[in-house]
Order: sequence, then C-alpha cells, then structure tokens
Amino acid sequence: MYLPVEYVVTSSFTAMDKQSAIKALDDQIDKLEMTDDAAKSLLADLKVGLDMVSSGYISFGKSHQTLVVFADSPERLVKDTNIVTSTLEDLGLIVTYSTLSLGAAYFAQLPGNYTLRPRLSTLSSLNFAEMGKFS
Repeated sequence: MYLPVEYVVTSSFTAMDKQSAIKALDDQIDKLEMTDDAAKSLLADLKVGLDMVSSGYISFGKSHQTLVVFADSPERLVKDTNIVTSTLEDLGLIVTYSTLSLGAAYFAQLPGNYTLRPRLSTLSSLNFAEMGKFS
C-alpha cells in the first residue's frame, strides 16, 4: 500500500491445531444453522473451509494486524490517519482504533511481546496470505 504517509504495518499468524480449527468451524456452522441465518453463502463458505481444513489444504489460526501512523505534529497525524483509514475502508477492511489497547498494540510489534497482541481473530492461512497484499 503506497500512501504519502509514514506508517508501519505488523501482522502475525499462529496456526491452530487441526482439531481446534475443525471445532471452531463446526461451532460457527451450528450457530448459523440454529438461528436460520439468511447468509446462505457464508454458511456454504464455512462448509468449504471445514472441508479444506479436514483435507489439509489450509489451516486456521489466530491473527492480528496493527498499523501505526507517524507524523511530525498532532494535526498531521490526524490528517494522515484519515488518509490511511479511508484507503483501507475503500478496500473493504474494517478499521478499529486502539484506545485502551494502545500500549499493547504498539509493543506487540516488537519481538518478544507476542502475548500482548490485541484483538486476535480467527483467520484461515489463505486469508492471511491474501492480507499481505495490503501491506
């Protein structure tokens, strides 16, 4: 992502064991089926994901991404942050600002602070690899 802004992007992915991934997918499928959710394509995608994990084609894991913007002044920081935010949202990503987890988000970028990663989400290895296009 090329922007007229100074920033650092950090990503991590910790693979789950196969049985944990299968259980997480089964649980999500059960929730959608029990609520008779209208998102039929999501349910179909989850079932494909379950098949791919069971077959060993992909894995699932815990992932985090942080993006820290640097600027010379508070005013410039706000402007640059807005540029980054609007660009990421235009790409379909959901941007969340760190407030209470600001320290953890910053220090999780550094080696040895793996346990500080805030807002871990479950993601497939394929989705994580695709996220590399945004950095």
